[in-house]
Amino acid sequence: MRFGGLEAANVNADLSLGDLSLTYTFCPTFLGAHYTVSVSIPYVWVDVEAKVSINPRLFPSLHHARTKTVRDRTPPTGDYQNGISRYLNWTVGDLQINQQFR
Repeated sequence: MRFGGLEAANVNADLSLGDLSLTYTFCPTFLGAHYTVSVSIPYVWVDVEAKVSINPRLFPSLHHARTKTVRDRTPPTGDYQNGISRYLNWTVGDLQINQQFR
């Protein structure tokens, strides 16, 4: 992969996702459906590692290619803006139909 005179090889990425959710379903029905409220906080971790080389043809001051392994890591981040959901759940036998509102 090339970008701005740099070549990256052996790119490895590790993406991990965790989710904390709290859900409550109310007993009375609304339009024949149970009303459910859910609050979710997702956490995402990203670790990236690549071997990067500088092309000496693009940088005349270099006499040979320079290679370095670089790593980048992000701390756990969450998306708190879209974490609240509301559902209407209808049950017909073993089938469950729901409508989600965000």
